[in-house]
Amino acid sequence: FDSRHGKAFFIKLKQYGGLTYFFLMAAKDPLALSFPQQLLAGGVAGVVEVTTMYPLDVVKTHMQLNLGKQKQPMLSTLITTVRERGFGIYRGMLPPILMEAPKRALKFASNEAYKPLWADARGHLGQWGSIGAGVSAGVTEALVVVPFELVKIRLQAKENVRVDGTFLFIRLPYCCS
Repeated sequence: FDSRHGKAFFIKLKQYGGLTYFFLMAAKDPLALSFPQQLLAGGVAGVVEVTTMYPLDVVKTHMQLNLGKQKQPMLSTLITTVRERGFGIYRGMLPPILMEAPKRALKFASNEAYKPLWADARGHLGQWGSIGAGVSAGVTEALVVVPFELVKIRLQAKENVRVDGTFLFIRLPYCCS
């Protein structure tokens, strides 16, 4: 794969008169995914990320909750927690998956959607084009995710709760901030 020109190369075999010839063929991007496929790939990446990192997040939370007690190194805390809980270390993982999967899906798919906008006149996406597409995807993600994060934070901070229930509280970031 040549990332400078956005092309993948593959070898094609042809037989002529009993001889086999090898041709190096170039394709625009034989592995290009559609927008829905990009959304799915991003969602899967989000699930894999949460599944992989969740045990460390549990350990971090345990270490934060044990502020006044004797401190253990992170690795020791991880080993102790896994021994005590086993697969129970993944308890409570559904909310982060429900948050992270759509967030990653949006970021992956929007990054791919922005690439043509950042490509040069020949259709090549250089380093600055890749950076521009990534920043654009990050801004898109932020515009969608930040209002929900704000609702979550306000609901977690009970002294700021002025309305009972999440659904009535969603409109507050827009009208009452």
